[in-house]
Amino acid sequence: TWNWSTLNTQTAMALSSNAITSGKLMNLSSTSTAFTGTMTDISLTGDNAANTGTLLKTSVTGATSAAVPMMITNLGTGLSLRVNDETGDADASPFVVDAAGNVGIGTTSPNQQLHLQKDTTVDDGSNSSNQLKISAATSTFDDGASIHLYKMRGTHAVPADPVNGDLISRVISHTAGSGISCESVCLYSFVSGTPSSTSTPGKFSITVAGVGSTGCNNNGLTVNSTGSVNMGAGTFGQSGS
Repeated sequence: TWNWSTLNTQTAMALSSNAITSGKLMNLSSTSTAFTGTMTDISLTGDNAANTGTLLKTSVTGATSAAVPMMITNLGTGLSLRVNDETGDADASPFVVDAAGNVGIGTTSPNQQLHLQKDTTVDDGSNSSNQLKISAATSTFDDGASIHLYKMRGTHAVPADPVNGDLISRVISHTAGSGISCESVCLYSFVSGTPSSTSTPGKFSITVAGVGSTGCNNNGLTVNSTGSVNMGAGTFGQSGS
């Protein structure tokens, strides 16, 4: 045990290796098969507003360096990263990244690539009850906060063009409870025509779940690529009418 309790502005330990290539400056390892502890523990227990330092800092300061400041490899089933905001390790609403790369905010078990979960008992009408906020400060009237949803065939590495009828995006509102998990309102966008390098004709549709149905099976409102608006089976006008 090293006691540096009188240390203030000095450096207690400095390791340097200016010629290192594929080696390791420090290596901590264990072959334990019943590990339940903490291999490295960095704690700041002093309670004072003057504590404004950084407990762990990794830096790559060379402008042309391609080194990775921090890499986590997880071949197991536990979480790859967990951030608690409550005392101890039992925070029920942490920020986590699981072994599959799914990100959870407010949940320890994300089941999508991004899973946001929040429990609130009072909605006071303020923004504090929102789960997602997108903000933009711009100097022009035509540039604001935006969400872009992309559709391609193939893969991201080898993309292919979408075709007429392809679903571009969907936003589904669900009800959920102890015995309920059903679609209620669905917003869809489709390719409606032949895409080109300069244009992709589109169609937007809102469907709703009827009484006794388990999904969005009732036609609501549809806007096609010419601007015509259809409600149910009827056509109620053209663009601008």
